[in-house]
Amino acid sequence: MQEGLQNTPPAKKGAFIRWRPRPIHLLGVALSLLFIFSFGTKALLSYTDRPEFCISCHVMEKEYESWFHSAHHMQAKCGDCHVPQQNLAVKLAGKGVDGIWDFYRFHTNQVPEPIRISQRGSETVRENCLRCHSNIMEKVDHDDRNCWECHRSVSHT
Repeated sequence: MQEGLQNTPPAKKGAFIRWRPRPIHLLGVALSLLFIFSFGTKALLSYTDRPEFCISCHVMEKEYESWFHSAHHMQAKCGDCHVPQQNLAVKLAGKGVDGIWDFYRFHTNQVPEPIRISQRGSETVRENCLRCHSNIMEKVDHDDRNCWECHRSVSHT
């Protein structure tokens, strides 16, 4: 026998209890996560949809002022035009990707002056213009132009 082992007392029964999750514990964790994701996500989406959030760290004062004094001010927020609206999954993905890029550019001092919309952003805005104004656009040939080429005063360009 080895020398140190014979002097150790035997372990008491029940001294170390191994915790095993029971179905009630798993259900509690699942319900807690569901609650957090349901209400936390809704609150986060609501908070980040506000124009005041968009200008909180962006250099977007001119764009905000232009939007604020436009006809869209009462009905459309930043995300209504600049975030894809096909369904919730696409909206969350678009908002997440754009938010990460905006955060990165802002905190690495790579915000262009003046701010210009990307090609992907232009396509998103155009789709959203047509989504809201489809009844008007039925009579107009709009396949090869962006709305803001004619409507230069639309919020900001």
